[in-house]
Amino acid sequence: MSLARQAMTAGTARFAGCLLLVAPALAWLGQSLMGLQLFTPSWHAAVWAFGLAPLLEEYVFRSLLQCGLQHRLSAARQAGHLANLLTAGAFVAAHYPAHGWLAAAWLLPALALGELWRRTGELWPCVLMHSWFNLSLAGISRFL
Repeated sequence: MSLARQAMTAGTARFAGCLLLVAPALAWLGQSLMGLQLFTPSWHAAVWAFGLAPLLEEYVFRSLLQCGLQHRLSAARQAGHLANLLTAGAFVAAHYPAHGWLAAAWLLPALALGELWRRTGELWPCVLMHSWFNLSLAGISRFL
């Protein structure tokens, strides 16, 4: 493996590690400041919140939308970052009908997941981190 690839991989691992630590803090802030909550009253809801929804949303927003935007914007400077920003906006807009203005709280996690996608080009790290964000919010909602 080249030194540049090793450095990128190490940087991506540090970024993912930071996200693991930051997710509960973001969940706590969202719950404390905005009243965000995620309850899973049944195993069906838990499977949806921690498995199917992250898989579906990351597939649609990362594999289809962000990847497609990055390809279409490839001539633009910082196309990857611009595609991430536009995708994060679409993610927030998609959550608006169910959550109203509280959907704005999804902007930071959406940007973080988009950056993870930009760095790895892989779906599974995004799905797992999305599940961790949801699990963090559910834990904060239940215990605080």
